Amino acid sequence: MTDLDSLISIVVPIYKTLKYLPQCIESVLAQTYTAWELILVDDGSPDECGILADRYAAEGGPDGQQVIVIHKENGGLSSARNAGLDATSGKYVMFLDSDDFLEKDFLKQTVTKAEEKQLDMVVTPTRNVSSDGEFAEDLHINEYWRTFGGKEFLIRYNVTPRIYRTQFLRDKALKFSDGELMEDVVFCLAANMLTERFELINYHGYCYRLNPTGIVGSFKKSGIPDNRIPYRGLRESIKLVRKYNGKDNDRILEYCVVRILVTILFVFCRKSDTATVRHMCSYTQKLLEEFFPDFIHNPYFSVFGEENVPRFQSIAVWLFKVLYRTKLLMPFALVYTRV
Repeated sequence: MTDLDSLISIVVPIYKTLKYLPQCIESVLAQTYTAWELILVDDGSPDECGILADRYAAEGGPDGQQVIVIHKENGGLSSARNAGLDATSGKYVMFLDSDDFLEKDFLKQTVTKAEEKQLDMVVTPTRNVSSDGEFAEDLHINEYWRTFGGKEFLIRYNVTPRIYRTQFLRDKALKFSDGELMEDVVFCLAANMLTERFELINYHGYCYRLNPTGIVGSFKKSGIPDNRIPYRGLRESIKLVRKYNGKDNDRILEYCVVRILVTILFVFCRKSDTATVRHMCSYTQKLLEEFFPDFIHNPYFSVFGEENVPRFQSIAVWLFKVLYRTKLLMPFALVYTRV
């Protein structure tokens, strides 16, 4: 394969990560696989991130690779990723957060596998590192999949530790939902469901920086604000999957959506205000009535334990079904989120 045929575009959205940005960029420059272009999207960062990005662009890659900078007004993570995706010219694309970094063989491992088997996605489990970049833990590959009807499906929604065939994303009109958070979840829900041409490889080359003051950590402490819950994005992902798949694997889609709803309500809304909890409960009921009115009979849920799913998550879904069926979901959620 030639470099041109196997080019991968690495999209890095940047906002207020000056402390970590050099390590992120240097990890791309040090890749053993050299057919890449780096797209740095300065999302109106108020610090010197944009200036630093321009310096790297002026120098380019060690073997003449392009380092491209896009400067834009602040629009959030989804907006920055979409801007980078629109600018890609590679056969493959990946999204690298600017406070994370790659092990030197990440591109070689993933692109080679994609080329060998002509895949739409290659997914890897994450390597978690501390805020100082020190090794913390490797996530287990079994956390990423389960078997439905004898076929493996992805059940995690991390957009970053994977590469995508660019044409697959464009053919399916896959973009990130602007203005909402948890954009990884709704994007990957659709991507996971819209292809069977993927492989999950047991290689820990994407280093995710654990940040207790980051978005996820702050939600768990103070609750997610109502205007950031992906109400629109989740509906759009369901409709997109059904547009291309019809009712094929609909029980699997239903299973994934219910687990996402349970996580938002019982984890991210844990400390949200009463109005947000009420809105989330109302949205949940309307969404399920519209798309999955029979979800309580889904055969893939089991309180006795599901393949590669922690027992407490299975119990949470079982409780959710009981509360929904008895019309006690909102009263319980209002009490639970205040305790």
